[in-house]
Amino acid sequence: MQVNLNGLELVGELSQWFTPDWLAERIGRAVRQHFTGTPRILEPTAGDGALVAGLIAAGFPVECITAVETDPRLCRVLRERFPGLEVVCMQAQLLDPALRFDVVVGNTPYENGQDVEFANLALRYAPVAYLVVRSELLQMVSFHEDVLSHAEVTWEARCVGRPSFRGAQSKSGKKTGSGLFEVTVARLRGLALPKVENVETCSIPVEYWRKPTKT
Repeated sequence: MQVNLNGLELVGELSQWFTPDWLAERIGRAVRQHFTGTPRILEPTAGDGALVAGLIAAGFPVECITAVETDPRLCRVLRERFPGLEVVCMQAQLLDPALRFDVVVGNTPYENGQDVEFANLALRYAPVAYLVVRSELLQMVSFHEDVLSHAEVTWEARCVGRPSFRGAQSKSGKKTGSGLFEVTVARLRGLALPKVENVETCSIPVEYWRKPTKT
């Protein structure tokens, strides 16, 4: 569902590019395959609420989701769009480190190495995280040194093509975050959990992630 942002001017420097609805819905279904009931879910990159909507569509009650968003204007959008949603209006990096969740679901910002920072942040608050990341991140030395030293990727699904993210413009007027990168949905699991035998990194069939075409 396209969200009415009431003419808000989005800010490229805040990495305000939002997950396409079709992809958010598929991520919600993927999370539901691994979690039943009402797990405590943290969305630290809430934006316009696309992933929150995907989680709700997958059957998770809004009351079990905590959405974190930096921009006060988007916080108002989230509260209006999802009555009952816990919205925390602050930088995710400033959350109380004592908070704990069952799973984190987010679309990480990528500028200046923030995707590595957010992957670590996600695993600080939950033992499992589903993150939309640049595909190339999974091969980067910084990711292996800073994240995979204490976590593992238990499955990944590379999106077909380069999804177009509803997004902002930078100060130069250039559109950001739209089809710039190949993206992957990765499930990260902290190594502090008891080791599970026969966990393998696998790929979900690409047809599952292909954007639906209009007929």
